[in-house]
Amino acid sequence: MSDKTIKRDDIRNQLTDISDGVAGQAEEAKTQLFAVAAGIGLLALILFFFLGRKNGLKRSAVIEIRRA
Repeated sequence: MSDKTIKRDDIRNQLTDISDGVAGQAEEAKTQLFAVAAGIGLLALILFFFLGRKNGLKRSAVIEIRRA
């Protein structure tokens, strides 16, 4: 067995190192997730615009006005 004892400060330092690493990775993942979500939203908006436009062209009526 080892004669080295584990102290409270050793455990606290290790836990702070781990939590700092996890917090950094979470921050990076959050910015990437935001960028991906914005891109998907923009593509969906463009898709719905063109689908609605196509559907509107099918249903639109042409009205001719004549003066008598």
